Parts: sequence; C-alpha cells; structure tokens
Amino acid sequence: MDLQSWDSIKQTSKNNEDITVSNGKVIINNRSIFHRVVVNENIPQCDRQGNILLLHAGCYSSQTWLDHGTMHVMANRGFRTAAIDMPGYGETGGVKMDTGDPIDFMKSLIQVLGIPYPIIVSPSRSGDLTIPLIIECPELVRGYVPVSPHSTDKYSAERYRGNQTNALITYGENDTEAGRVAVANLKNLPNHTAEEFLGAGHHPYMDNPGQWHQLLLNFINSLPQ
Repeated sequence: MDLQSWDSIKQTSKNNEDITVSNGKVIINNRSIFHRVVVNENIPQCDRQGNILLLHAGCYSSQTWLDHGTMHVMANRGFRTAAIDMPGYGETGGVKMDTGDPIDFMKSLIQVLGIPYPIIVSPSRSGDLTIPLIIECPELVRGYVPVSPHSTDKYSAERYRGNQTNALITYGENDTEAGRVAVANLKNLPNHTAEEFLGAGHHPYMDNPGQWHQLLLNFINSLPQ
C-alpha cells in the first residue's frame, strides 16, 4: 500500500459516521490512566473481529494513533481499538512509566478496557510493559507487533524460543543500535515474521505508514481467531 492509498483509506474511515471515539480515565494499579476507544457502532458485537491495543513510544501518545488514522481504520474493519497514554505522557500525569508491576498493570488494563485477547502494538518505550506480559502470560495475547521495544534484554534467548506468541516484528533500516538489539532478541520467537523498512528510522509506522499498515493488516488476517 503506498502513501496515497493509505491516505485514502484513512480519510474514508475517518469520514464514516458509524465510527465513534470515546475517551476518559480508568484506574489501573492505583494510577489514573487516560485512554481512547474507537469502534464501528454499525458492526454488531458478534461480527466484530477482535480487539487491538495500541501503545506508544516515549516521544508520542495515544493522540498519535488517532491522528495517524490507525484507530479509525482498524475500527472500520471491525476491531474494538483502544489506546492509552502511559504514565507521564499525554493526558496521563505522574512519573514516566510509573506503572507498578508491569504484568499486573497490563492484565488490569486489558480487563478494565474490555479488550480480552488483544493484538498489541508496542513501539519502543512501551516494551517495558509488553515484553514481560508476552513472556510470562502469552496466553493473554492474540498477536504481538513490537517496533524495536525496550526490555527485550531482560529475558534469555531460551525464553523467547519457548514462547509461541504470534509476532510481527517491524524495524527501520536506520534504527538505533538499541533497536537492532531488540530485533535480534525478538527474532528468537519461533512464530514471527520480520520486516525491515528501507530508509526508515526508529518509527517505521511514521516514516512509511502505507507499507507498515498493510503489513499490520496482513498479519492480523493471518492470526487464528
């Protein structure tokens, strides 16, 4: 999908009057967390495709996914699509990444937002939350889309090799050294697909949104229900 095609799909989805955007705050691990949820109200619950949770890098927030069109496009395809501002970012106050135990935080977040068995998109800093979850509780996640996440070095190659999580690993040709280490660690996951984006940096979903979102859609379509 080229940029022009992505822009067209994004605009069509944003113009769909059946798509609603709600936001608010929920209490997770005694922290008040800002969230957004986008759904297509014209798609019955029984016909929806599942749940997507979008986390963000340290230089962004949930607003990024809203402005970028990702939330609308996924909602238009039948997914309940949620995004949060992690502690210390966007509309969530407090100390940056002060979540308490990351696994407890993620379990509570999934439950409170009503997005069981989600596909999780996790760039950069958000790996501090998602890597422990997929390693320790892989049964809670339908699919994992890491984008050079932090914290991959907290687990051994053996732990990754023994993990059956379905993963789409995306990274930029010009990513940071830390990002490349993360990719190398994640490639130990047996059920992964990896894609390098030529000319892209640490955030390929920003540098090449058309291609990145096409890969995301292809990956989602390949996942078991």
